[in-house]
Amino acid sequence: MENLKLNENPDFLNMKDLVERLIKIEQELDPAKNFIANVYPNRNNLVMIEFLLRKNSMCALDLLHSSSVRSSTGDAISPFDAARCLRDYIRTSRFITGLHGAIKKAQEKFPGERIRILDAGCGPFALLSLATATQFEPEEVEYSLVDLHKQSIDNSRSIISKMGMENYFDKIIQGDAVRINLGEHLNKKPHIVVAEVMNTALMEEPQAAVTKNLVPQLVEGGMIVPENVTVSASLLTSTHKIELGKIISLTKEHILELLKRSEETGEMVSADELFTVPVSVKKAQVMLDTDVRVFGDQKLQLSDSFITRPFPIGKVNKVKSQDKIRVKVKFGGDRFDTKFSLE
Repeated sequence: MENLKLNENPDFLNMKDLVERLIKIEQELDPAKNFIANVYPNRNNLVMIEFLLRKNSMCALDLLHSSSVRSSTGDAISPFDAARCLRDYIRTSRFITGLHGAIKKAQEKFPGERIRILDAGCGPFALLSLATATQFEPEEVEYSLVDLHKQSIDNSRSIISKMGMENYFDKIIQGDAVRINLGEHLNKKPHIVVAEVMNTALMEEPQAAVTKNLVPQLVEGGMIVPENVTVSASLLTSTHKIELGKIISLTKEHILELLKRSEETGEMVSADELFTVPVSVKKAQVMLDTDVRVFGDQKLQLSDSFITRPFPIGKVNKVKSQDKIRVKVKFGGDRFDTKFSLE
């Protein structure tokens, strides 16, 4: 189909309207309120956005590959699974709104510049880029995409072409965001890196390793989305929860500090924390809890999403006040790489 001008392309205009409504609703919601995903206020908007993306895809959803690629730094989930992540409605809505807010902030911080956004692990829909692009003029923003899966790159390119949005995009790269040297592909460093390649407690997927690789490649003063992913440890009894403390806060500043002091030769980001138990408990689960600050007021908290659900790593019995619990986590590793011990 011949590409239409942006202001004549009905799918672009529909997407623009849906995303505008989604952001307005999200900005008016109380971020501290708990919601159920299937009745989330933006669910219908996201269902229609998915329809438009699938309509302009090169193949049906069930023809997307379903095999993930495993590496030492985490799984690059399959194009099929990445597409289905859109249906984690609260997460998707807040990431779209958060990235939109980050672009607005970058426009204030870098006045007069065309804001460059790198979408790392874009998936087959390039959802975050395509959705937020509709809220700006092409001369205001420039997106580049990176994904390990060729099918995701090809399908994203198809959607961009069919919706007539080529003017918003610079480079579309099949590559590994954990190792990519952006200078070999981009003429200028990005102002924003958005990477949503995570699972609960930063396990299994390479969010930590991707962030570690890409933060140093930002323009000076650049931003990352999400702004912070915090993983904490707690004890969960039959009646209450006992906070133990923070394991990691994955922020731009922390990553730069980690790179500066790290003498590791591997690329896996890991943590080894010793916690003091504040009160005695007879029986409890040791839990990992995840909180995500996407950008500004846009947050994902306990059970808002699959990536913020509490994760049990084992049971303890007859723990006394002031006993020590050591928790070791390899971010991007599997559950067998995450261990605890009483000391």
